[in-house]
Amino acid sequence: MNSDLIFQLSLLTSFTGLIVSIILYFVNRLESFHARLLAFSLFSISISCLAYGLYLSNIYIKFPHLWRLQVFLTLCTQPVSYVYIRSVINQEYKLRRSDLWFLLPAVIYTLNYFPFYVLPANEKLFFIKQALKDPSLITNELETWFKIPGAVLIRVGYGVTLLSMGLIHVHKWKRSFQEKKFQNQNQDVYRWLLFYTTILFSAYFFLFVEYIYHFFQFTKAYALFTLTVSVTIILICIYLLVRPNILYGASGWNPQIQPDALNALLKDQTLTESKSRYSISYEQGLVYKRTLEEHLSTHKPFQKQGYSIRDLSLELKIPTYQLSVFINQEYSKNFNELINEHRILFLKSLLDEEDKYKKYTLDALSKLGGFNSRSSFIAAVKRYAGQTPSEFFSRS
Repeated sequence: MNSDLIFQLSLLTSFTGLIVSIILYFVNRLESFHARLLAFSLFSISISCLAYGLYLSNIYIKFPHLWRLQVFLTLCTQPVSYVYIRSVINQEYKLRRSDLWFLLPAVIYTLNYFPFYVLPANEKLFFIKQALKDPSLITNELETWFKIPGAVLIRVGYGVTLLSMGLIHVHKWKRSFQEKKFQNQNQDVYRWLLFYTTILFSAYFFLFVEYIYHFFQFTKAYALFTLTVSVTIILICIYLLVRPNILYGASGWNPQIQPDALNALLKDQTLTESKSRYSISYEQGLVYKRTLEEHLSTHKPFQKQGYSIRDLSLELKIPTYQLSVFINQEYSKNFNELINEHRILFLKSLLDEEDKYKKYTLDALSKLGGFNSRSSFIAAVKRYAGQTPSEFFSRS
């Protein structure tokens, strides 16, 4: 097994994973809680891959302070992945307080390395050279404050347990929809969650089995670990590229409210707080939908260029993160797609009702509808109708 080739692969895949995770967290316009959890999970996996790959090089000799820095993030991968899976299924928009307990092992384990972290570089080199000379010492973790027997096995077992819980959540979610129409969007999300959980579970299960039985020498084992995590990152990134719609999360609602109570709720003009502090309830979703559609239909705020989800949030007095989740959940699209659809239908209605608008140029129509430019107008119409604006509006 060519260690240099695997090291180069680890660099390529880890940096790819880091770039994708940064895009998901900072650049992604969804402003989605789910997307950001996924970004953090992918970031942690990528850092772990990079750390594994560096074991196959002499980088730690040159930069000893990098040794074991990934410990906290490595232990965050499993709980963050589990919370991501659960939050997508339950359509949650923020963390539960109890979720912080999942990070306790990562905090404790990192603190156990604190005495090593504050050592000068020359003293760290003593541990590093020993470990690289005899790779079996890497799993013995001689640098820790308190030696925990089978610590690596406990860590990997923790990951397998959490991801097993994730698989159970995914299968229960699928069964809950068997008696109902399982929307295409939810089919896509189900397949993604099943894929994501299975591939992570398989990676951790491989590490678990290898640690117990030692099928390979330690040097070869770390090369295989690196290869396994690299393949995991590649497959996740390819899936996200091919099916980006899964980032919108599950769509639709699971009504659990009596008709009389619902009618009474809809008569209330205020936006009622959800019974759940972590997800949008069915009844709250109905109020949001009615309020949103009435606002867009009556005031047509989308005619303003540069109109953003924050503007809509302020106008409706709905927190941005809730509004983003609601739009994804109710319409299976993001804010920009929803607003552009309203702009297009608004322009179509104008062309249907008044002949004077038929003399407008595409530039004039795009400004009237609130598009930032003629090109964004054309792109939006093509996305919505599969036709150019001239073809689509010629029917008016």
